[in-house]
Amino acid sequence: MRRTAEDKDETRRKIVDVASHRLRELGVDGAGVARIMGDAGLTHGGFYAHFASKAELVREAMQAAFTTNRKRWLDGLERLDDATWLRRVLRRYLNPTHRDTIGDGCPFAALASDVAREGPEVRAVMEKELLETVDRLAEHLRAAEGDRARDRALALAALCGGGILMARAVADPALSDQILEACQELAMRAFECPRADRSEG
Repeated sequence: MRRTAEDKDETRRKIVDVASHRLRELGVDGAGVARIMGDAGLTHGGFYAHFASKAELVREAMQAAFTTNRKRWLDGLERLDDATWLRRVLRRYLNPTHRDTIGDGCPFAALASDVAREGPEVRAVMEKELLETVDRLAEHLRAAEGDRARDRALALAALCGGGILMARAVADPALSDQILEACQELAMRAFECPRADRSEG
């Protein structure tokens, strides 16, 4: 019986992992249950042995995607000075690889417009995960006089997410690259850090 429970947990994790990628690639409507289950190597009929509804899967898959993305974006930078930290954060997010790999990227940039049309439970997950990301960003942002670090972190998150979204939406590759660089440069100026040195990794 213990082995059966472990197998069921592993299968559920596999479904969530596939869903976290497919939702970002195809959107909430585009990533149907049959497609997700097929990509996981499972039958459509087995879905309800693990989830009560697609909305439940969407919530869990979004949480998993945010957790993975936060680690990739923010972990390992904790000891850097503020200016270097900001440069690294911007480069990790506003870059061509992130732009071109929607299925592995930030779920906010990939799913915000879809989630805005979903019910309150799905939107609540997006809000909770976004605010957790904002709190991580706020830990490193020095608030200017009369300004709050959390407000600045919200603005930084919105600039990054919007920059990636716009860079993905245009047809001209040169314009797309320009959008990413313009967002980096604006963020560096807005947060009163030295202009990013393109030679740094």
